Amino acid sequence: MYIKKNLLLILFISIFVLNCQSGISQEELQIMTENAVNEALEEINEELTKTQTSDSTILNNQTTESNNYENDKSTSELQTTTTTKQVTTSTTTTTINTTTTSTIPWATFANQNYECKTKTGYGFKCSTISGLQTIYCSEIKNSSNCSEYWYPEELSKYRVLTFKSNVIICEDSNNIDKYDQCADYQKGKNPNNIYFFNGQYWCEKNNNNCIDYDPSIWTKADSNTFCKQEGWIGYKCYQSYSNSPPKLTPYKPDSYCNKNFNTFNCSEYWYPDELKDYKIVESLYGTKLCKKTIFNAYSFNDYDCGDYFDGGNPNSVYFEKYKCTDQGFVVECNDDYYPSELEDYELTTIGYSGDYVCEKSYRAKCWKYYGGSLSEAANSWNVDYYCTGNECSTDDWP
Repeated sequence: MYIKKNLLLILFISIFVLNCQSGISQEELQIMTENAVNEALEEINEELTKTQTSDSTILNNQTTESNNYENDKSTSELQTTTTTKQVTTSTTTTTINTTTTSTIPWATFANQNYECKTKTGYGFKCSTISGLQTIYCSEIKNSSNCSEYWYPEELSKYRVLTFKSNVIICEDSNNIDKYDQCADYQKGKNPNNIYFFNGQYWCEKNNNNCIDYDPSIWTKADSNTFCKQEGWIGYKCYQSYSNSPPKLTPYKPDSYCNKNFNTFNCSEYWYPDELKDYKIVESLYGTKLCKKTIFNAYSFNDYDCGDYFDGGNPNSVYFEKYKCTDQGFVVECNDDYYPSELEDYELTTIGYSGDYVCEKSYRAKCWKYYGGSLSEAANSWNVDYYCTGNECSTDDWP
């Protein structure tokens, strides 16, 4: 279009120059100018027609790629005005709608994929499509770091073990104790919220050997005997056939063992170290605990004794109940006097006046007996009878 305008300008200039050089008249110059202008306008119209045809073809192609509505609008907007010698064109922009698809985070565990829809402060909580299985992941995708119990980075502070078919978790402590304290554990439970002090189980630090009792309290004496220390005095021991101490211990243990437990010196009554100064007397009439008589003994083998049916602390025994003498093969007891006194005295009845203590001799002095020690009764200065053989007199020897 601009080339044609330049040609018309050159034409005018050429006519003007020719006119000046050849002396053409004014009328001839006007006719030549009109003819030149008409020829130039015809060429311009032809060029415009070609341009409109080309633009229409381009618009048709764009309309094919878009829709009919845009085609009509684009065609109507593209116009050329020949009267004013101007061409107006418009540009049509075609917008293509796109859909963005977001992918759900996932993790792999035990050769199975899990969807990780929930993010927590520890990582991701993931589950199967059915929702029946849940895992906890610190890392997801191809480098999945997951556990069916809790987030692995948090579980690294603990040990998850199986004991007696139960899943337990242990606090991996740094103390010098041989055992870590442990507790029952369920999947999905935050181990940071478990109270391990006075736990349910104790597991050795360097292996998975576990017990269900506190080793600082209980000692396993044999396969069926468990003992716990009672202060400085020794151990109370209980029979148990469950490979664990009894949950509820009875008032009376099955045995008492010395504090030097390695010797396994035990008694069913009391701690042997405490009983060494006492004598236990068992008979058809029950069990008695006896101690040496110090002040009122008649012989070296005399003892003061009390009932000791259930055992227990000797300090709780009433030792004044029985007077006993160890005869070597048997211990004999009386309520009032030591049997050793019968070596020198005897009890007898004289007439109808009651019981008397008499010297054990052919010629014997006798004293009225009101109970208690025979020897003490015989030490009275008031002799009641003098007896020779079977004859007795209140005044003198018969």
